[in-house]
Amino acid sequence: MGTRTRTSVLAAVLLGAAVTTAACGNDGSTVKAAAADPETLAQPDAGWGERPWLLRFSTAGGPEGETVQAVYVRFTPDTGATTVRSLPALDNRDTYADSQALLVSADQQYALLDSRVTAADRAAGRVTVFPIDGDGSVRLDVRSWSGSPDLKPVGVAFDPVDGALLRVVDARQQVWKVDVTARTAVRDGNLPQHPGWIFANGFDKNTGLPFIESLDTPDTLPAGNGDDDVRPVERRGGVLRPTDPNDVAGQPALPCGFAGGFTLTDGAAWLFCADTPKISAYRWTPGADAWEQVGVASKAVVPRTAEELPVVLPPVGTD
Repeated sequence: MGTRTRTSVLAAVLLGAAVTTAACGNDGSTVKAAAADPETLAQPDAGWGERPWLLRFSTAGGPEGETVQAVYVRFTPDTGATTVRSLPALDNRDTYADSQALLVSADQQYALLDSRVTAADRAAGRVTVFPIDGDGSVRLDVRSWSGSPDLKPVGVAFDPVDGALLRVVDARQQVWKVDVTARTAVRDGNLPQHPGWIFANGFDKNTGLPFIESLDTPDTLPAGNGDDDVRPVERRGGVLRPTDPNDVAGQPALPCGFAGGFTLTDGAAWLFCADTPKISAYRWTPGADAWEQVGVASKAVVPRTAEELPVVLPPVGTD
């Protein structure tokens, strides 16, 4: 489990990661704003401070820190505005570290508690998701939608790109695409089955595709998803960046000790400091001598028992 102390290895990998994304095309328009700043227009994240980012805090409770609660905060840097959604606490989770990004839908409307389906939901043939805006939960009747009367979901994760699309693996290792909005479930193949290999509710953090893993070695199928996977989490226009409290090579000293962030493909970086009850946003441009604070701090919303800020997602519509 991650703590308020980050590993410098992860930070260095995230800083140096190259992420392949599609370049934004020019629509050929000759109309330009009269007061447009060419330098600002060249920034792919221009205007990101005006819109809400989504941050996931993970808290720890219980005698041995085994009880985890996810707290999602929408934070608009320019104004400091926030909304907060706390999910039910969970014991003995299966989803850690980078994989927690798959617990949020690509449209940032829904969240999962874990990649492991609860025993009650498994028996009922359903999956439960939680709206990030508002209270309560939504039960998805995957069994009924699929037309498979004995379907028992065991693992679930969101697709990192496609709206509110889930992938569900059932007890027979059949894979289903489940659309939360359309209320549909469509078969999407089967996981391979080999002696000595299991599906342990693992999903590729960058594709959302399920994988199986060996009982005897660190190997996975598809390969590259094991404990030694150091790939950064790729999302729209960059990579998620859990941030070490120490200096990061190529960047100035960080303005805080507990933070999460997002690094764009052009090297620019956003940082969200949370070592006080209030969130503060910073931006760094390659070559700059220091981090520049963006906007104003939030009100006091950082959970008192927050141990990590593993997920920082840029505003929706910033692809």
